[in-house]
Amino acid sequence: MARLLRLLAAFCCIAGATACAPSAPSAELTERIAQSRPQWRNYQEDIKGQIGAALAAEWEGAPVAFLQEDASLTVLFEISGPWSARDAAMPVLIRDPAGHVLQNESARRQGNRVAYAFSLPSGASGPLPWVDVQYPHGQKRLTNAQ
Repeated sequence: MARLLRLLAAFCCIAGATACAPSAPSAELTERIAQSRPQWRNYQEDIKGQIGAALAAEWEGAPVAFLQEDASLTVLFEISGPWSARDAAMPVLIRDPAGHVLQNESARRQGNRVAYAFSLPSGASGPLPWVDVQYPHGQKRLTNAQ
């Protein structure tokens, strides 16, 4: 009986480690991210409700730069923790000096960095001097690197 309990405990440890190992995002996580629409004023609570509180708590990272090319804007984040091994990217928001709030349209992983892409509204002219970035556990103003 003791041997059976040890085998069962070993199986549970192996199964638990496998379930927690980094892997491709589940279909449910991918769908949650695609459907999420966090609002600027309630971003932190929105991502907890729309993506999941535990997943939001696991996110670790910070924006390091933004680059603008015409009507395209990219915000580069350094990511660590469990999200650095996921193919999925937590949604982030930017607010430009005119007050336009945009959610990222896509995210591309580059090692431990993630490049979030945004399209500026039509009529936006010239380089933006700064953007405010809202992300899990923080908000930061980035100045244009141009």
